[in-house]
Amino acid sequence: MACGYNPTLATDKDKVRFNLGDVGPQTWLLTDEEIGALLASGASVTLSTGLAAQSLAARYAQVVDHSIGGDISVSAGQLFDHYSKLATLYIERGGGEWAVSSLAIAPFAGGISQADVDTRNQDPDRVPPLLPQGQFDSTEVTGQEDTNR
Repeated sequence: MACGYNPTLATDKDKVRFNLGDVGPQTWLLTDEEIGALLASGASVTLSTGLAAQSLAARYAQVVDHSIGGDISVSAGQLFDHYSKLATLYIERGGGEWAVSSLAIAPFAGGISQADVDTRNQDPDRVPPLLPQGQFDSTEVTGQEDTNR
C-alpha cells in the first residue's frame, strides 16, 4: 500500500491529504489507494475529504481511551471528535455535489408533468400498471350499506 504527499498539491489525492492533515511522512492515516477509490467514485475533493474524515472517525470510535498510572493518558475520543467535526464540515461543503454523486441515489418522482406522463405511456418497454385506470368508476348501485363506519 503506497502513501505519498506532494506539498505543491499537484493531484486531487494530495489535496485530500492536505485537507485531512495526513501529510506524513512518518505515519499515514490513509493509503493512496483508499483516497483514490473515493475520488474514482465520482466524489469531488471536498466530498472525498469529508468521506475520508468520516472513515477516520469510525476508526477512532473503536479505540478505547485509557490512562497509565495517572500521569499519562491516551484519548482516542479527541481524535474521534476532531474527525467527526471535519467530516461534517467537508460533507456540508460538498453537499451540493452529494445528490449528483455516484455515491448517493437521488430520488425520482415520475408523472409530474403531462409531457412526462405521455413519454412514459409511449414507452414500449414500460410494464403496464397493475391497477388500471377507471377500475372504481362503476355507477352501479349494489344496494348494500357500508357497515364499517
